[in-house]
Amino acid sequence: MNILFLGGNSYNLTPNTLTERGTTGWVLYLIKLTEGLAKLGHKVYQINRFDELIDGKKFHTKVHNGVNWIEQRDHETIKKITQEVDIAINLIGWDWLYTDLLPDKCKKILWLHNNLQYNILELWNKRNYASNEKYGRYGDNKKTRPYFIDIFDKIMTSTMIHKAATIHNLKLSKEKVVYVYPGVNHFEVPKVERNQFKLIYYTNATQGLQYMPYIYEKLKKLDSRYSLTVVSNSSLYGFEEDQNHKKIKNAIAKFKDVNILTELTRDELMKEVASSKVYLFPCSCKETFGFGVLEAIRCGTFVVTSNIGSFKEFEVESLVKINVNNEFQDYKLNYALLNTDQLDEFVKETHNICKNNLQSGKGVEEFTWEKNALGWDKIINGLFK
Repeated sequence: MNILFLGGNSYNLTPNTLTERGTTGWVLYLIKLTEGLAKLGHKVYQINRFDELIDGKKFHTKVHNGVNWIEQRDHETIKKITQEVDIAINLIGWDWLYTDLLPDKCKKILWLHNNLQYNILELWNKRNYASNEKYGRYGDNKKTRPYFIDIFDKIMTSTMIHKAATIHNLKLSKEKVVYVYPGVNHFEVPKVERNQFKLIYYTNATQGLQYMPYIYEKLKKLDSRYSLTVVSNSSLYGFEEDQNHKKIKNAIAKFKDVNILTELTRDELMKEVASSKVYLFPCSCKETFGFGVLEAIRCGTFVVTSNIGSFKEFEVESLVKINVNNEFQDYKLNYALLNTDQLDEFVKETHNICKNNLQSGKGVEEFTWEKNALGWDKIINGLFK
C-alpha cells in the first residue's frame, strides 16, 4: 500500500535527525513509524521541510531505511506521488497544501500526537480558510468541533486516556478515534555504575524545568551528595533557546554539583540516564505518552513525575507519580502551575528512593516499535475492508 505522511512545517528536521543524534520524542516516533511500515511492505513517502540532512547537503528526495523522504518544496515530485497514494496521514493537520491533490480513493488519517493540539484545532476553527469546496473547509465559529475533522476517516491518538480526551474535546464518535501505543527505543542498557545520589532531568525545557531550582535546593540541603545533570536544549526541537529557559538554567548552574549538557548522541544520553538514580520530571502539562519516562525505566532508573495525562495509564513499579490535584481532571486544561506542597512531595519521594537506595524494576517490554507499526498496519488495512 502507498502511504503518504504529510508533515509540512510541523517538524523542522535538523542535520542530525536520521542519525538519531539529538532526536527525541515525536520526531523519533515519526522516523520509527515510517521505517516500521516500510519493513511491513508498504511504500512510504514522507513530505517534510529539510534544510540539511545527514551529509550537510541540500537535497530534494532521499531514501533512508526504506522511506522516501521528500523535501516539501519539491513540488514536481509531490504532484507525481500524490496520484498513487492509498493512505494520507496528516501530522497535526498543518499542511493542507497537498490534500487537494489526493485522489478520491485515498483514505485520510489525522494524527493527533499531542494533547495541546486540541487548542490548536480550536484556533484553526476560528480562521476562515477559503479552500476547496470539495471538503467544505470554510471557517465556521458556530461549529462544535474543527470544521475539517470530517474529511478524515480516522483520528489517531497515542493512549487510551488520549483517545478519551480527544473524543470528549472534539465531540467525536468512539468509532472515529483510535489509538496505538508508541514504542520505546530498543537499546542495550549501558553497563555503567549507578550513582545513588545522581539526579537527571532530560526533556523539553517547557516540561517542568522551572521547578528544578526549588526541588534541587531542597534535596541538596537534605544531603550534600546529591548531583544533578540537566539535558535540555531547544535546538534539539528545531527552535532557538527561550531566554526564560536560559535564566532557569543559569539559576540551576549556581548550585554545586550541577552538570548542564546540550546535544548528546542517544548512546551518550542513555549512559547519563543509566548512571542516575532518579529521573526527575515535575511535569505540569498533560503528556500524551512520555518517551523519556519509559526509556529511563528501561535503564533501571526511577522516575518521579506528576500523575497527569497518560502517565496515569502506566502502572510500573519504578514510576512514582505525585498527585497534582489542580484542575487536571478537566479535559480542557493542559497546563497548570505546581504549588510548593506538590513540589515538596517530589523532594520527599526522591529523597526516599536515594537515601534508602531502592532498587527499581524495568517493566516496559510491551512498548516496542514493532508492535507500534503492526498496530498502525491493522488500522490502515481495516480502512479498506
